[in-house]
Amino acid sequence: MGQHHVPLTIDGDGLVTNVGNPSEIYEICIKCGTQTTTLKTAHIDFRIGYVEGAGQLCRDCYMGTSRNLFTIDERTILDTPNDSELGAKVRKSYYETRPETKPIKSQFVCSICGEDTTNIDIEYLVGTNHLGCMLDNDKRIDSQHRID
Repeated sequence: MGQHHVPLTIDGDGLVTNVGNPSEIYEICIKCGTQTTTLKTAHIDFRIGYVEGAGQLCRDCYMGTSRNLFTIDERTILDTPNDSELGAKVRKSYYETRPETKPIKSQFVCSICGEDTTNIDIEYLVGTNHLGCMLDNDKRIDSQHRID
């Protein structure tokens, strides 16, 4: 049979003030990262604020306005160094897994091609239109008005 050691905190009078290291015996909130009051040894059926498949929430996060959690695989994060592109992938994945929610229509749409321009660098936009679409559109207009 193995030995188990539990760290004790002893004050100046020789009295035990703490058994175990709190950071080792209490769960950490999966949303905000603070230490919870839930023991790691507590069975999940008897926990308040436990999210199956994700982990433990602290009281504030559990009682907060939104308890919906959404996970993204690590590979997606590591393979997408551009934060804007990562945000677009996260949003797309969210709406694919939650069909009951409808995405908010972007206010940034190219009026020429109709594509979303939310994630386009400002240098490549004229207002909310693609610079390339604007140039192509200008060429078409010039060719229509040309007199031979």
